[in-house]
This record gives sequence, structure tokens and C-alpha cells, in this order.
Amino acid sequence: MIAPNLEKANPRKRFLSKGVSKLRAFAQKGSSIIATVKSTLLPVVVTLILSSCGGDATPPRASPPADSSPPIITLSGDANMTHEQGTTYSDPGAIATDVVDGNVDVVVSGAVDAAIAATYTLTYSASDNAGNSSSVTRTVVVADTIAPEITLLGDAIVTIEQGTVFSDPGATATDSVDGSLEVSVSGMVGSAVGDYTLKYTATDSVGNTTSIDRMVKVILDGDPVTGNCGVVADSSVYQIANPEATKMFGDPTLTLCHSDHFVVRTGYDDADLLDEHLAPGGYLSEDNQAALLGRAEEIWAFFINVMGFKPPYENQDIRYKVNLHVTDYGYLSGGTFDGGSDGWPPGRHAHVAMIHFATEGYGGLTHEFSHALQNMVNGADWFEFGGWFSESHANYMRGQFEGYNNRPDDGCSVALITSPHQYYGTTRNRYCNWLFLDFLAQEQGYDVVNKMWSASVNSPDFELDEFTGDSIPSQCGEIDGPFATLLRVLNWDIAQLNDLFGRWAMANITWDYDQKGGFFKKEYGTPSAVSPFDATWHRMTRLNVLDADKNQYVSPDFSSPQRWGYNVIQLFPDSGAQSIDIEFRGVVQEQSARTKLFGSFNKEPSYIPHPNSGWRYGVVVVDSSGNSRKSALQSSPYGNMTVDLAADDVEVYLIVLGAPTELEQIRWDQMFYSVYRYPYRIQLNGAVPYGHEPVVFPNVAGGPHSNGGGFVAATATLSESAYVGPEAMVLDFASVTENARIEGRAVIRNEAVVFGQAVVKDHAQVNGVAGVYGNATVRDSAQINDVVRIHENAEVGANTRLVGQTVVKGNAKVLSTNNERPMDPNSIIGGNTQLLGDIEHSVQEMTGSTGIWY
Repeated sequence: MIAPNLEKANPRKRFLSKGVSKLRAFAQKGSSIIATVKSTLLPVVVTLILSSCGGDATPPRASPPADSSPPIITLSGDANMTHEQGTTYSDPGAIATDVVDGNVDVVVSGAVDAAIAATYTLTYSASDNAGNSSSVTRTVVVADTIAPEITLLGDAIVTIEQGTVFSDPGATATDSVDGSLEVSVSGMVGSAVGDYTLKYTATDSVGNTTSIDRMVKVILDGDPVTGNCGVVADSSVYQIANPEATKMFGDPTLTLCHSDHFVVRTGYDDADLLDEHLAPGGYLSEDNQAALLGRAEEIWAFFINVMGFKPPYENQDIRYKVNLHVTDYGYLSGGTFDGGSDGWPPGRHAHVAMIHFATEGYGGLTHEFSHALQNMVNGADWFEFGGWFSESHANYMRGQFEGYNNRPDDGCSVALITSPHQYYGTTRNRYCNWLFLDFLAQEQGYDVVNKMWSASVNSPDFELDEFTGDSIPSQCGEIDGPFATLLRVLNWDIAQLNDLFGRWAMANITWDYDQKGGFFKKEYGTPSAVSPFDATWHRMTRLNVLDADKNQYVSPDFSSPQRWGYNVIQLFPDSGAQSIDIEFRGVVQEQSARTKLFGSFNKEPSYIPHPNSGWRYGVVVVDSSGNSRKSALQSSPYGNMTVDLAADDVEVYLIVLGAPTELEQIRWDQMFYSVYRYPYRIQLNGAVPYGHEPVVFPNVAGGPHSNGGGFVAATATLSESAYVGPEAMVLDFASVTENARIEGRAVIRNEAVVFGQAVVKDHAQVNGVAGVYGNATVRDSAQINDVVRIHENAEVGANTRLVGQTVVKGNAKVLSTNNERPMDPNSIIGGNTQLLGDIEHSVQEMTGSTGIWY
């Protein structure tokens, strides 16, 4: 631009004082004139701003309004908390933000003394630079809710000879708050032969009580207690079958030490290794054999004498010792084998096989011995409908023994609570679903569970009208199964059995088990204890929105409960709500959607069963002390419930169980698509369900993404073109670039990457250094972990959990409901492969397939 001629423009001159001699001005057309005036008399330089259009200077701007808004304080964690007395309290803190000053400091007043049970109030205050202030409070209830722990001194099962005075070694008790406690003992040891129970009890200062039993077995004077070595036969009730045996299972064998009910045999391929193990200090030294036999006798005493399970060879003229077959191959197994050759007496013979290094504990021995007991008493061939039951029951037996001896173990039950929607009896968690049997025994006694074996068709306790014993054709046993047997034993109808399963599902919220409830509370907590990194992500069901305005929801197709499977849905009460109204509507199916008979593929039913739609549902409320109260169990497919809330309630759960109105017999490992699911709808007033509660973004540096408004951590990498929906999150060092979309409540974290046209949505989680790219889609509640890659046009959804180095590509679909065993961690799945339902996938490469696999 060319500056105008200032002389011709005749600018105004404003003199500050006499003696001003020069005016230098510089101007640019269309802008203000900046004039510098120099005085020859005064040492002053003044800059004037004039209008280039001849007008006055720009008027001053209006002052901003005064700051009258106080900071907003957000608590990290809950406003009402319960803390276990005697444990370190760590305050989760709070953050405060101000519309003018941004983040401001929070001052905390008050303190929590975790050593003293009381209710404490913490006040969080914040002030901005204008003097506006605000405060919020948190209530912390310190309480002692953990029962004392009792440790027996000496063994839990003690054997003494008649006439010997029993000297009680006692027990000790410790409490997390009170320290050492006195232990009271009830019961006595008599002089007659038999089993006696001593109960040790301890109670802390607030009334938490625990107890443990010791069994004292009084035997006849001279009976062997542990083992005899170098003896090939004896005159005890239980004899050694084939004492001169040279072969067992076709392999060379040696007969070694024995006790009242067991005998040790060998099965080694390596003769030199056998000699090494027979030497002092070896796995099969006489001392170690005696220890093995002693453990086996402990287990026998509990299973047979305490639980009342029928012993092997019951009602037979000659009874034989159980064979403990120690090998240098395999691992652990148990059951029976048929005699009649190689010197073995005809009939079934019980055995437990174990590799040498597995002979030193109780866990495998209890489980495998249970299989031997099952096979010896069960006259029905349950393989078709109850093959899974042997593993479930064996872990139940192990759980009873270990709980009785104060050695509780979860027995892999996490696989049940992370996939509770699957039908009870699915082989996907057959080792891990034993908690129902524990609950059954708690309500009905050990004998009822025992008779699920001994009262099966053609078994010793079988009764059906005028039919007894082996008068029923064997085919009837094949199609009978454990639940038909249970209904006969209890003389129940299906409605009563459905009620039992409903009560069990509700008990699993706060682990209402007499023997192991405290252990499970510590191990698993309530269903709200979920992690996006492991299978607990699927403990609760995330319902789909049916009508948001009416607060109506529907169970997802893939996780609607199957027979005696159940959904857990946490309900989040509205602020200030005094109650929650629930309208339940089961989706009643009048007839099968399929008209063509099954039978083309393995594990399909031979007929199309009626849907028999039915449900059980109820509500469990948990208070700040961890105690629960339960609503009445409901069964109507169209029902309404109102749940009143109390001030100290902290968690509310709706439980919905699939409960068909007729006994639904499901084949062992039956195809997923041929097993009914029981969907339902709910309408809520006063609460929202899990997955639809207000989103809480993490307290880390970051903010809303410009494209979508979702939370992006300051450490993450985002393209402006990438979309992050308002409830989605990108955390840690994750990267979302190009045209990728993160929708719903999906979360990308760690160092995961999503790019291209990929979409991650709903409640999906992408963790680790996993990658989703191309045109791939990850949806529903899927979990992508480790270094998994999903790309091209692949789709992963439902409850699928992928780990390791799995690759899903091409047009492949993986929509799995199975969480116990994820896909093979090194598999490559491509082409048009579809892996659906409760798939168990162990094929490392499936890229050329066009098949659909279940």
C-alpha cells in the first residue's frame, strides 16, 4: 500500500504544552494513524492513536461482568463409602473447576480414623480468585465386617485307636481388628468306635462369627492307620484286587504299599526312573507312599463318613481297595476300568491315575477320586445328557473337602460368574459351575446331591413307581440325566426346581453360602467388580435401548439367558429416588422359529422342543455394610415390582433367570443355535440400568474431542477427522486417526490404535497394543487385548474376548458368547469364516473357509 500525503490530509495536531515543534505521523490507509509527538522542551514521548478517516480514536471496550459463579467440585469415587476397619484409608480426593480460573485447589477438612468404627464426614472446599466458594461432603463409614479366621492346630481329620485318650491340639483365631481371640470348642470325643465332630468357634467384638470343624475318627485297636508295605494281601474288609498283578491298563505294574481303602500301583515306561523314585527320598519312597495313602484316607473319611457318599463296591460280597496308579506319563485321571482279564476280578474297579509329581497334594486327588466314586455307583449311562456333570460334581466334592478343612479354593468358578447367561450344564464351564451343587447341598443336604448319582436309572437308590434296580432299559438312563434324577429325588415339579435356581442366582450377588461365603466375598466381591481387561467385563449384562424416552430396555440377543442361565443388571437410582419401579415383560415364544427337523450336524437335538418360555426374576439390594436384602422371587412373564430404597443402600441389582416351564433336556455340548434363549424387556422408573448410567470421565489431563465431544486424554493421539462420540473415550497413549469412529461408550486405551474407516462402538474395549483398522467393526461388549489385529472388513462383536496375537481379517465374523476359553491366542481367522455363539476355537489358521462354526 501507498501511505497518504499527511500534509494534504491536514491531520489534527494536539499539543501537550508550549514548545512542541515537530509532529511525525505514519499512517496506513484503512487503519488507525499512529502519530508520534516529540517535544523539544519536555522529555516526554506520547503516542496518539487517530482515525485514518478523520474520526476520534476507537472508544474503550465495556468491562467484563463480575465473576459470581463458584467453582464446581467433583468427587472422585462415591459420596457415601464404606471402609473396612483396621485397613489403611486412602481418600480418592476431588477436583474443582471454575468457569474463569479453570482448575482450582481443593482443601479437605476432616479425617478418617480407620482404626475406630464410626461415621466420618470429609468436607471438600474450593475458592476462586474472585472469592466465590463452594463445598461438598463425603461420608465414610468405618466398620468391621470381616469375620475372624480360625486356624486348626494339627490335622482336620484325626484318627486314634479305641482306648486312646484324645488330646485336643486346639486352634487359634485372629481378627483384622481385635487381633487374637479366644476359641470355644463344642462337641466331644466318645470312647466307642465312630466319627466325632468338634466345632471351634470365634466371635469378634462386633459379633462377626466363624467356625471350623475337626473330625476325630476312633477305630478298632490294631487297625492300620496309614499304610503297610511289602504285604500283598490282607484280611481287612477291603482287599487288594489282583495282588500279583503284572499289568494294569496294558502296562507293566508293581503293587506297593496299601492302607485300609487304597493300594499304590505303578505304571512307568522308564524302569530306571522307577528305581530312582522308589529309593529313599523319591516320589515313591515308603515315607511318601505312606503320606499319599494318609491323604487318600482323609479324603475317604470325609466323602464317605461325613458327606455320606456310597463307598465303592457297596453291597458286594468282596470289596476291593481303590488303585492309586502312579505313572511317569499323563497327568491326572480317575474312574473305573473293567476286570475279567490279566488276573483282575470281573466287574468295575476304581482307580485314580496320577503322574508322580502330582501325588503330593489334595486337589487332584479329591477330584479324581470323586470320578471313581461316581462311576462305581452310577448305573445310568449319562454321556448324552449328563456327561458334563461328572466334572462339575468332582469339583463340588473337592470344594466341600477343602472348605471343610479351611482350605477354600475358587475351583475356577470365575468362569461361571463371567458367563452366567449360558445354560447351566454347558460344557464351556463344566468344571467351574459347581457352586449350584454347593447351594443345593446347603438347602437340601449332602444326601440329595449324592443321590443325583446313586438314584439314577438302575443305580442302587433308584426308585420309580414299581420299577427298581436294573429293571429299566439302559436306554432310559441315557436320556434321563442329572436333573430328571434330582426331580425324582426331591419329588418336585419343574416350577420348584426353577425357584431353586432363582434363589441361587440371587444368592450369588453377595455370596450367601454358609461354608465359603466369606471366601467368595473376598475373591469376587459384588458384580460391580468388573475390569475391562479380563473376563469379569462380562459379569453383568448391558441391555439395549428399546425406547429411551420411556426408559425401556431389552436383553441383547446374544446374552439373553438360556436354561437356568441368568443376567445380572445393576440399577442406578435417580438422584433423590426413594424407590424403583420395574415393569417386566418376558418375550413369550409360542412356537419354535424353526420348522425343519435337526439332525444334519453333530450335537443337534433329534427333535424340535417347544420353547416353554419362562423366567424367574428378583432384586437384591446391598447396603454400605455389604449386607443384602432380597425381593420376593417373581415368575410371571408380565410383572411389576417396586423396590424401596434406604439411605445406606449402595448397590441395586436386577437378576433375570431363564426358567423353561418344562424340563429342557440339553445334549452334552449341544449346538448353540438349537438351545433356546429367553429374552425379556423392562421399563424402569427411578433408575437406569448398567451401561446407561451417567458417564464419568477419568481424572486425567485431557478434554473433549473437537469432532464428537468424547473425552481424549492429553497423552493420546487424535486426528481432527477422527470421530469420538460424546460418551466414548480415548485414553493413555492410544491413537485414533484418519476417518476412524469411536461411538457409543467404547473405550480405546493403553497403546491401541484405530485408523482407516474402522468403527469401534457400543461398549467395546480395545486395550494393549491391539489394532483395529481398514473397514473393520468392533461392537457390542467385545474385548480386544494384547497385540490382536482386526482389519479389512472383519467384524467382532457380542461378548467376544480376543487375546494374544489373534488376527481377524477378510470378511470374517466373530460373535462369541464364550468367555471361559477365548479364541486360540495365535489364530488367524479370515475369508468368510463365521465363528458364532458359544464357539470354542483352537484352529490356528482358518482363512479359506466359508463355513459357519459354533
